[in-house]
Amino acid sequence: AVLFLVRGEQMVALGAFGTDRDGRSLAELTRGLKLPSDGESVLSVGLETGEVQSVSFEEARLPEPFRSLIGRPKNGQVVVFPVLGAQRVISLIYADNGERDNPVEDIDILELATAQVGMAFENELLRRQISQSKG
Repeated sequence: AVLFLVRGEQMVALGAFGTDRDGRSLAELTRGLKLPSDGESVLSVGLETGEVQSVSFEEARLPEPFRSLIGRPKNGQVVVFPVLGAQRVISLIYADNGERDNPVEDIDILELATAQVGMAFENELLRRQISQSKG
């Protein structure tokens, strides 16, 4: 999974867990990765609609270099979870099951969790901005 923070016209990889096909850490591989927030990719659709997207790797139209970096998961399924703030999508989580043949399960539960995380994340960012402006 990779967490992208939405910043204006781009998405910036903020963190990740798991490995690529060669066993390399996704956290290291995606560090500093920036992708456009517009276009036809499943990431852009999730950002625009605020709805979970579960599609095949081929349908996902992931932008390069992310597509090559992640590689096609064994079962071919990718899921994008928008993390909703009070007024907009503030980040996105890309997830797949890598080398496991099982589908990504419990999408509904994960969708509810990302909604809660979004509000908490946005509140923390606002608290930090307020404390910085006071100091």
